[in-house]
Amino acid sequence: MIRRLLTTILLLGSVFLLTAMGSVLADPLIDEIEFTEEEQAWLDSKTALHLHTIRGDYSPVIYVEGGQFKGFIVELINIVSNNIGLPIHYSFSKSTEQAIFLFDSGQTDALLPVVTTNLREHYALFTVPILEEELVIMVPEGMPAGIDVLSIPNVRLGVVGDTTYQAEVARFAANSANLSSYNRHEDLITALQLGAIDAVIAAQSVLQYQIKTRNIKGYHLVPFTNEKHRYHSAIAIHKRNPLLQSILNKGIRQIPKEVIDALEDKWFLNSSDALAAPISDIDLQFLAQLKEVDYCIDPQWKPLEWLENGKHVGLSADLLSEIQSRLPIQFKLHKTEHWQDSLEALKRGQCQMLIMASATLTRLKEMSFSRSYLNTPIVIVTKEKEPYIADAATIGSKRFGYIQGYAYEELVKIRYPNLELKPYESFNDAHKALQRNEIDGYIENYIVSSYHLSSGDYPGYRIGGRLSLDMSLGIAVTKELTPLSKIINNIFNQIPAQEREAIVSKWTTVEVIKTINKSAAIKVISIALVIIAIIIFSNYKLRRFNQKLHKAHLALQQANEELAQMAVTDPLTRIGNRAYLDDIIAKEIERNLRYSHSLSVLLIDVDHFKKINDKFGHQVGDEVLKEVSQRLASNIRQSDSLGRWGGEEFLIICPETDLDNAAILAEKLREIINEKEMPEAGIQSISIGVAELAHDRKPEPMIARADQALYQAKNKGRNRTAIFRQQAD
Repeated sequence: MIRRLLTTILLLGSVFLLTAMGSVLADPLIDEIEFTEEEQAWLDSKTALHLHTIRGDYSPVIYVEGGQFKGFIVELINIVSNNIGLPIHYSFSKSTEQAIFLFDSGQTDALLPVVTTNLREHYALFTVPILEEELVIMVPEGMPAGIDVLSIPNVRLGVVGDTTYQAEVARFAANSANLSSYNRHEDLITALQLGAIDAVIAAQSVLQYQIKTRNIKGYHLVPFTNEKHRYHSAIAIHKRNPLLQSILNKGIRQIPKEVIDALEDKWFLNSSDALAAPISDIDLQFLAQLKEVDYCIDPQWKPLEWLENGKHVGLSADLLSEIQSRLPIQFKLHKTEHWQDSLEALKRGQCQMLIMASATLTRLKEMSFSRSYLNTPIVIVTKEKEPYIADAATIGSKRFGYIQGYAYEELVKIRYPNLELKPYESFNDAHKALQRNEIDGYIENYIVSSYHLSSGDYPGYRIGGRLSLDMSLGIAVTKELTPLSKIINNIFNQIPAQEREAIVSKWTTVEVIKTINKSAAIKVISIALVIIAIIIFSNYKLRRFNQKLHKAHLALQQANEELAQMAVTDPLTRIGNRAYLDDIIAKEIERNLRYSHSLSVLLIDVDHFKKINDKFGHQVGDEVLKEVSQRLASNIRQSDSLGRWGGEEFLIICPETDLDNAAILAEKLREIINEKEMPEAGIQSISIGVAELAHDRKPEPMIARADQALYQAKNKGRNRTAIFRQQAD
């Protein structure tokens, strides 16, 4: 009974640690970042950086699998983490509202990935871009590639809800009423396969990943429109924290282009990738030339991989067996004495593949890596009597052993310069050194350490601390065999998820306790029960606190929304003010730069407004301005934007509208104002100047041209529309 209970506690501890800290080990850059005193003080005040993502299912960009965050952005940001010397804690929510609540209340330091827009920059700071995505459409193969899908009447389109491009799709679709939103990309594509929708619109990388990993046949990708629709995503930071923006930008800019390219090759597919699809003829030709590949392992790394009676066993052996059964080549073991010997053998050409290795900055320049199939935290093994090491950076000068050649070696030296590090060839060698008091502890990954310590062969020792580092393990091949790494990615995804999980679970959660120290077991159980009680009580207090915090947040959010609205609203007419119009013009010009659509403006002036004030009084004059604004607002399109430009002048911004159509709208509005009496002021009129955005795509000249046209309308007797037409070059 005690054995089962202790085993359960140990396994739950494994799951908890691996879930909470599943991130990727990445090398720091050789050049140290120079932080300002303020930035360094901010870093010193933090124990970790909390990043939150709105989606946990955005493969291959960022997603959660087995309680661990994975994907291109995760590995990229963890390199940034190591560059700035601050560990990352990830979290995600299932709704935008919850994510914004956490962001506004300061419960998370930043959101990612967030598409940058002019409007969002009013509410948050953004880092330099970390991702560029292109919008495409997934359609059945029977639909011609050159057809404009969005122009097809009654076409049923599907998108994932709460995405930036949802509104973009609605603007371009022939009938936005036929636009359906889904919670996940998987649901979206399933709806397409079942015939509930005719086409899917999403980021190209995501759709390619879905097509390949799910082995979807009978569909292809076509452009969203004739112009490329690209979105840049970054990390969003609260306006109150410009130091974090500067720190993250420095960490991002330090990553060499070749490292980013390697990560993109690892995670993003292109049309020639064979992930989760039959092996292509080109790949078969490559494999036929190989015939046999020599590989190396760590011969002393239980339970992950080791040699037993000259035979390769462990987790990596089972995984290699699955891969071998799906490829027409043979894998031959090149035996070595220890891990460092395996690395040297790879350099000497005695083997071309490592079955279990971590991608580091140095290795990415020398090797190609498959996707990682296992993540594990890095821990410190100490004697039981030693106090727990919560933060290795604060323990002063200590002597710690490590396994020579492991990926974390260089990183530990940079992250923890005060530690005296001594290399050993194996776990057993490091443990013997600890027994002889030559070192104060040794560094290993959690799975290997817990396996040995739980075996009962190492009484009096425990996992006595954790470093803010993790290992992400995959298969590495020499640069000459780069195509093989992509083929292995294909094979990984051909192996059913349950089989992959079974292989990992077999070696990472197997019961390895041979003997039980009952006294130690009772202590462990007692501590576990106390921890559980503390967690229950803490959760109760946290719920009470969160309820109060939520109420306060709602009140604050409402106040902030009211303030934000006031900042862009004219207090008299209740339409947009000058700041609102400036923001809209900037956004529409940005769209014009991207899509080359027409853009026109109407500058409107209430005729003889001074006489209205002089004759009827300022109160009546105010009512005239209100009535004009209401009539204008009620008779423009939803896509048009109306605001008070100043005094008795109004401005209407008309996207996707050329000069002639803008003039038609102007005449319609002029007639509406002039045909009906104003409250207490009788019949009044307006004059309108119309202008179009020129090739210079600058707002000031466009407004100036509209103003010149307005002057012409007033000079010719008022109550009329004038158009500024540019002379052809």
